[in-house]
Amino acid sequence: MAGLIQPLALLVLYHVFPVNERGKAMGIYGMGVIIGPTVGPVLGGVMVDLVNWRAVFLVVVPVVFSGILMALSFLARPEQALARRRLDLGGLLLLVVWLIALLWVLANGPLDGWTDPRVLAGIMVFVVALAAFVVLEMRRQEPLMAMAVFRLPGFTGAFLVSMLTGAALFTSVYLVPLLAQKSLGFSSTDAGLLLVPAGLVMAMAFPLIGRMADLYGPLWLVGGGLAIFAVSCLLLGVSSAAATFFWVATWSAVGRIGIALMMPSVVVGTLRLLPESLVNQGAGVISFARQFGGAMGVSIAAMVLQQQSGLFAFGALQDAVALAYRDAFFLLGLLAVLGAWPLLAMVRGDRARDREKRPDPH
Repeated sequence: MAGLIQPLALLVLYHVFPVNERGKAMGIYGMGVIIGPTVGPVLGGVMVDLVNWRAVFLVVVPVVFSGILMALSFLARPEQALARRRLDLGGLLLLVVWLIALLWVLANGPLDGWTDPRVLAGIMVFVVALAAFVVLEMRRQEPLMAMAVFRLPGFTGAFLVSMLTGAALFTSVYLVPLLAQKSLGFSSTDAGLLLVPAGLVMAMAFPLIGRMADLYGPLWLVGGGLAIFAVSCLLLGVSSAAATFFWVATWSAVGRIGIALMMPSVVVGTLRLLPESLVNQGAGVISFARQFGGAMGVSIAAMVLQQQSGLFAFGALQDAVALAYRDAFFLLGLLAVLGAWPLLAMVRGDRARDREKRPDPH
């Protein structure tokens, strides 16, 4: 359901707010996006400690019904009937197939071995389904995912940066509580509470950073966010063997500041790349990128934890569990550093778009 809500929320912000206020609106909207992952693990940890793990799934029920009531109360209805479009069932089917195949391969490859016939078959299904999906979407008049947006200067870079943003957010939410419980010995409740200071810091920073996104381009905000998040991952990786509650919460909060710098700036910068005719499609693609990046990040982190192969084996750290968490955080930080390359491509596209909008002096 989040895959339906997030692109629609971006479209509402785009159409309601003028160009010079979209960053501020995205910052306020982002506060709500972050409060959920902040409060959710705390409630989940309490439910696990007091009831059992099955009770975790009940946490979202009142939130969902509250959201439905608020949507019915506050969202305006269109003044005129919208044009009906056909659902691209073929594209949807292929998307589901290659996504499931990819995530299945990442989950089972480390367990069964990458040369296992089933894993190899899964890789083939992924490659064939992805290729067929791209070809089909390029030929559709009303595609599920408009490939035309990738021909715009800078959009591919924006797509990759959005993937990194999703990977940073969801993978850190996945890793920090596990690090606290499996390596540092914290309870489920304490592991959930670790994310509260980080979430509050991020929520408070969002409105200010959203306003900054209206005034400045993505280079310094997103670049600074990537650098801060990489430093946070380095510090969490170093803390994987022994750290107090205070320091793990502090390094997590540092990482959330980096993510806060990235999220509104990436969305606002991406929307600037799009012509009016492709805003709807582009908003959907960039939301998909963030969710896809989160799924990939969590899957890769889980794979690293399962393998315990010592990717960054140095120093005197001997405990296999602590070493696996250090590997996962260091790898996540390395991905943040590599994010400088797609960011530069996004910035070049933004500048090219600005030049196109300027009137010809001749």
